[in-house]
Amino acid sequence: PPPPVRKAPPPEAASAPRPDWLTGVQFRLKYLAYYLGPVHGVNDRATKDAVLQFQTDQRIKVDAIPGPQTQTELVTVCGF
Repeated sequence: PPPPVRKAPPPEAASAPRPDWLTGVQFRLKYLAYYLGPVHGVNDRATKDAVLQFQTDQRIKVDAIPGPQTQTELVTVCGF
């Protein structure tokens, strides 16, 4: 099968907050419409719910923890 087509990052990706890894998780979840809250780097209930749904949809370990596997999958799905 052909390799997956990578989408270009959205223009706002250049200004996405980067200092905290959790803000990157929230930004990508927001880009994919799993997370609707603010990108603030707090692992609140909305973030955990978004991670849980993303993990379920991607058929990866479902634990609501945005660990390395989840982060890698987010980058793969988002393309950035």
